[in-house]
Amino acid sequence: MATSSARRRSGRRKAATTLTEIPDHLLAEILLRLPAAEDLARASAACLTFRRLVVDTDGSFLRRFRRLHDPPLLAFFDRDGFHFHHALPPHPSAPAARALASAADFSFSFFPNHSDWAVQDIRDGRVLLLHPGKQGLQRQVSMELAVCDPLHRGYVLLPPVPDNLAASVATAHKPWCEAFLVPLDQDPEAAFGVIWLLLSATRVASFVYSSTTGQWQTAASKEWNDLFLERCESATPPPIERGFYQRHYAHGCFYWESTMMDEKEMLVLDTRRADGVLDF
Repeated sequence: MATSSARRRSGRRKAATTLTEIPDHLLAEILLRLPAAEDLARASAACLTFRRLVVDTDGSFLRRFRRLHDPPLLAFFDRDGFHFHHALPPHPSAPAARALASAADFSFSFFPNHSDWAVQDIRDGRVLLLHPGKQGLQRQVSMELAVCDPLHRGYVLLPPVPDNLAASVATAHKPWCEAFLVPLDQDPEAAFGVIWLLLSATRVASFVYSSTTGQWQTAASKEWNDLFLERCESATPPPIERGFYQRHYAHGCFYWESTMMDEKEMLVLDTRRADGVLDF
């Protein structure tokens, strides 16, 4: 009996030793397949080996984990005004949403003269603010923009669009403009992008700002007639108004749908290409 018990204890010790000898790349693949972030947090607290793999120095493991798992629904913002509504029980994200609501500052009190700025867009935990300045309600690419992080209470003031870029799409009529955040291929915790879209009676153009370069560049520019060549139409589209366009995003492309035309049309901006692509 003693010999049998000793053998069982030895076998258990051997199995435990074998578990710790699993190569790091295989352990990482196992941890990546955990169903939720809270499961990963519990696993990383189990032993130093797991924690070392999860909290690596360059953050590559967590970036892989985020790419493989859809982010939880924590809150939403209504369209009329900037109101934060976090998830409530029995929603599974309610505890994390409540913690976010307590930790973040969605009044932007950390941002100078925040009451003079208007919310334009929200993406990846960041908020795009616009300062109308002397231009009033008529949007122009010369307006000031800022990107805020309500959770970490930080902000970045964007430089103005260079005059030579703005002049390259200058028209006789003031264009309708829209500024919005755009996802980048880099780590979303460290990088962001902003696009100015300009629509006038004769052309559509866009500029993109990258936080990695700190500069604006032309993303795409086309005459309306060029966009309509495939449909053999030469007439310019009806006047562009914000109320007739709704912006959507999917798989690296932004889409604007128009209800002003007899047939359903969509303007597409492809952000996956360096020069951008505009098409109908």
